[in-house]
Amino acid sequence: HDGRVQEHAGGIFEGMMDVGKSSVHNTPFAAEATGMTFVHFHKVVARVKEYSHGHKVGSYHYTMHSSSHKEADDAFPSIKFSYDLSPLKVVERQVYTPTYHFITSVCAIIGGFFTLLGLFENSLHYSLETLSKKLS
Repeated sequence: HDGRVQEHAGGIFEGMMDVGKSSVHNTPFAAEATGMTFVHFHKVVARVKEYSHGHKVGSYHYTMHSSSHKEADDAFPSIKFSYDLSPLKVVERQVYTPTYHFITSVCAIIGGFFTLLGLFENSLHYSLETLSKKLS
């Protein structure tokens, strides 16, 4: 494992990895005047990948947003952090469909095509036959 992977004590996940992308990563925030306030908002969502052979990998995805505004002129510069830990979890399962499902679906499509073609041919034949009887 590299430095970003930590083992989970509960044993549910084989490894937890921080895979978030941040637009403010390595961005310096310096107050250029008194009264500046920086607000950083973090949204964290748990994610689990379940592979078909039973292996599970857990991770956390996060987004960050930062903004700044000016308070009163006599206020000290400040920084505020706010976190939103989502109670929901994204579960991604890897599922393989057996080959016979594909073959059955292809046969059903071909059979449906020939059925519709037969209905159209019979309707056309019956219409032409009726029209020729009326004309004669």
